[in-house]
Amino acid sequence: GAGEWEGVIHHRLAARGIRFGLVNDAVVEQNVHCELASFARDRFDHGRQYAAVRSKGWGRGRRFVLACATPLLPPLLTWRAWQSAGRAEPGVFVKALPYTLAFLSAWGAGEASGYLAGRIR
Repeated sequence: GAGEWEGVIHHRLAARGIRFGLVNDAVVEQNVHCELASFARDRFDHGRQYAAVRSKGWGRGRRFVLACATPLLPPLLTWRAWQSAGRAEPGVFVKALPYTLAFLSAWGAGEASGYLAGRIR
């Protein structure tokens, strides 16, 4: 199928009054090994696709403003991760920080690209 991004679906569900909650004891582990370059490219592509789907039907001005704001994503999302999980395991958080920043930077660059390019064919 065409698929959808979680954020798009979550927004639609929230608009219908459905609420989400955190599961504090949930553990998510990456079990696939990949090189940093291919991982970053994959995150860039996903960020680009996400922005293209999210901004469908938006005008150029709105997409441009969001593209300009994407450099704020890595520090903002890193701060949110620290607030929600990092303080509980500061050593693990610091150890993962270079990878987290690489992930978020690649994603942000892709998201900016998606806002600027618009629809992806």
